[in-house]
Amino acid sequence: MLASLSTRNLLLFRDQHIRFGEGLNVISGETGAGKSMLLACLGFVLGERKFSAMVNSTHGASEVTAVFHVPKLHPANAILNDIGIPPANDLVLRRCVSKSGRGESFVNDRRCTAQTLGRLAYTLIEIHGQDSSRRQMNPSEQRAIFDSFAELTQRVKEIRALWKRWQEVSLASQKAEQSRSRIETEIEYLSHAIDEIKTLNPEIGEEEKLTSRRSQLKSLMSHLEDLQRASESLGANGAEGRAADALRYLQNIDSHDGATNVAQALEAVDRAMIELNEASRYLEGLRSDLDSDPHEIERVEERLHEIRRLARKHATSSDQLVALADQFSEKLTRFQSDLVATDDMPNQAKRLESDYKRQSVQLSKIRWQAAARLDKMVASELPALKLKDAQFRTEISEREPGPEGEDTIHFVASTNAATPAGPIHQIASGGEFSRFMLALKVCLTSRNSGITMIFDEVDRDVGGATADAVGRRLRSLATNSQVLVVTHSPQVAAYGDCHLKIEKKAGIGTTNTEVLPLSGHAERVNEIARMLSGETISVEAEAAAVTLLKDASVN
Repeated sequence: MLASLSTRNLLLFRDQHIRFGEGLNVISGETGAGKSMLLACLGFVLGERKFSAMVNSTHGASEVTAVFHVPKLHPANAILNDIGIPPANDLVLRRCVSKSGRGESFVNDRRCTAQTLGRLAYTLIEIHGQDSSRRQMNPSEQRAIFDSFAELTQRVKEIRALWKRWQEVSLASQKAEQSRSRIETEIEYLSHAIDEIKTLNPEIGEEEKLTSRRSQLKSLMSHLEDLQRASESLGANGAEGRAADALRYLQNIDSHDGATNVAQALEAVDRAMIELNEASRYLEGLRSDLDSDPHEIERVEERLHEIRRLARKHATSSDQLVALADQFSEKLTRFQSDLVATDDMPNQAKRLESDYKRQSVQLSKIRWQAAARLDKMVASELPALKLKDAQFRTEISEREPGPEGEDTIHFVASTNAATPAGPIHQIASGGEFSRFMLALKVCLTSRNSGITMIFDEVDRDVGGATADAVGRRLRSLATNSQVLVVTHSPQVAAYGDCHLKIEKKAGIGTTNTEVLPLSGHAERVNEIARMLSGETISVEAEAAAVTLLKDASVN
C-alpha cells in the first residue's frame, strides 16, 4: 500500500507531504491544477527515466520520496533480498536530482539504480491510464493476470519447473551424445592402458634390480675370455697340473735321505692344490652361470626396455605404474558410469516431455474453463459502464511449448456489433479502454494482491448513472486493494474513502501546486459541489453533493 508521497522542488510541487489511506483514494481538482503532475512525481520516484523536464532547477535540488507498507511475503521483498537490502515493514523509495542534473536513487537509504526502482515499481503500482495501461497489455502480462484469476499460479509454477528440467535434460542429452565418441575413446584408451600395465605386471624397485643384473651380466660377458684363460691356467693343464707333478716328485724323496724340509714342502703344495681347486670351482661356477642361461641378458634388457617404455608413455616413473593402473581403473569406472547415464538421458528427456505435455493439456483445459467464466463476468459489467454493445473475449491460441504451457492468451474486444474484435488495447478509445480495464480489474481482483491500482480519469466522457457505476466498481475494487483515482466526476468522488484536492496557487512571481486532504464532511461537500457547479457553488449544488455522499455511503 502507498502510504505517503513527499516532493521537494519537482514541477510545481515545492514542498509537499501527501498521505494516502486504505481503500479508494479520490484525487480531484480543477483542470490544470496538477493532478497529472502528481502521477508524474510518482512515476519519477518509481524509476521513470525522463526527468529533466520535471526538475525545478530554480529552487535547487529536487527530491521525491514514496513510502509503501509491504507485508512480509510481498514480492518486493524478494527483489530486496536479490540486491542485498534487508526487507522492512516500510519500503522507502527516494530519488534525487541535483541542480546540475545528476540523479541518485535510494531504497531504504541504500543507494541503488533507477532500474531497481523500476523492478520494485512493477510489484507495487499498476497505473491504468490512456497510455500506461496499454503498455501493460502485452501477452505475458495478460497471461499472468488471467492465470491469477483462474487460480493457476501454483500450477504454472510447477509446469515451469518441469519445463526447465525437461530443457536441462534435453540439452544435457544433446551434449552427451556429442561427447559420446570422446567417452568411448577414453574408455578404449583406459582399458588398453590398464591391460598393458597388468600384462607387464611391474614391481616396485624392479627397474633398479634389472639395471643391476644387466650390469653384472654385461661385466661377465665382457670378461668371458679372461675367465676361460684363467680357468685353463688353473686347471689340469695349468697350475693345478704342475702342482700335482710337484707333489708326485716330492713324494719320491725319502725324508731320511737328509732333506729335512720335504715334509713341509709337501704340506705347502697340498694346501696350494686345495686353493687352486677352490679357485677353479669359483671360476667354473661363473662360467656355468652364463652357460646355463645364455639368453638371460636379452630377457633382462627386453623387460627393462618395456618397463621404461611404458613409464615414458605415461610420463611417470616405473615405480608409479602400479598406482597409475589403479587411477586408470577409477577413471574407467567413472567413464563407464557416464556412458550408462548417457544411454538413459534420451529416455529421461522423453519421460519429462511426456509429463510436460500431460500437465500442459490439463492446464489448457482449466484455462478454457476459466476463460468462459471471465468472459461472462466481464460481459455483466460492461452495460453499466456505458459499453452495452461492447463485446469482450479471452482468446486462447496454441503456441510452441514454453515455461507457462502451450497457450497464448489475448484479451480481445469490440466496442459495438459492427466493429470486428481485436486486441483490447488497439480497439478501444481512451475512455472506453479505461472502462474496459476497470471492468476487467473488478473481475480479476478477488483478493489483496499488494498492488496499488491507479486509474487516471477512468470516468472521462461519462456522467450520471454511468459515472455512478464507475464509482461503485472502483469502491468494490478497493475492498481488496488500495485504489487511487484521478477524477472530474462528482459521482465517482462521492465513493472515496480518502479525498485529496489539488489546487494551484499563484504568488508573486511563483506558482505552486498543493495537495490538500479533505478530512471533514463539510470539506468534501464543498469540493463535490464545486465539481457539480463550477467555481460558484450554488445551494442546489451543495444539496446535490450531500445527496451523492449519502447515496454513496448507503450503496
